[in-house]
Amino acid sequence: MSPRSKVWSAALVAALCSLLARSAAHADDGAGAFRLALSTELFGFSHQSVRAPGAPDAHETGQIRVGLLTPRFALDVGVVIVPLVSVGLSVGLAYFDTSSGATTAQTFDWYATPWVELTLSSPDDAIRPYARAVIGTNGFYQTVHTRGSTTSGEATRVQLTTGATIGAHLFATDDFSLSPNVSVLHRVGDQSSGGIDPETLSIEHVEVLLGITIGAWLGGRASEPQAEGVDDTRADESPREDPSVQGAAAH
Repeated sequence: MSPRSKVWSAALVAALCSLLARSAAHADDGAGAFRLALSTELFGFSHQSVRAPGAPDAHETGQIRVGLLTPRFALDVGVVIVPLVSVGLSVGLAYFDTSSGATTAQTFDWYATPWVELTLSSPDDAIRPYARAVIGTNGFYQTVHTRGSTTSGEATRVQLTTGATIGAHLFATDDFSLSPNVSVLHRVGDQSSGGIDPETLSIEHVEVLLGITIGAWLGGRASEPQAEGVDDTRADESPREDPSVQGAAAH
């Protein structure tokens, strides 16, 4: 496991311990609450369909990924526009350097997906299920070098991403949450390659991802309820006279 993976794993363990040690939380997500989070993929399954121009059939493959072995991190920001409804943006960027025999490849992987989220429980609950709809774009840029060759290949892919996520915000403190989630995504677009063998391919992905998000919640606090026993009599209201005193004055 890489040093980055060890640090991320330690952070997840610490967050889980904090969550289990806390009996209740009262995080508030009133309108205006701001959320800043870091998310990563734990496991994923991807089905890929590749079709070359003029080809009668598509080439289909499946892949299982273990996220902690090749971490993909994303920054997730959002704001509660009305109670229980949030909007936001997830932005991810990753770099991979791989080699196989005499061939090496450098890959930049990125995505940007706006989202709308509906919380499915009270804002006072320590465990709050949610559902999220996403639509955005993703892609990558890759260069491939072969030892002893003076030429290199490159590929660029841009895809439209749509899908949905379900999960739960688990609050360890009023301002800190750990959110496991499952996403189903559909990606479709073109991949263009140049260099040694240029061509354009139509590529479609269907992905099922298990992820985890660590988030901080800022602002959006509801006003404190009035303390019991506090006299709310207006200052300009005159005190009432005792009826017995009024009767004595009349005689």
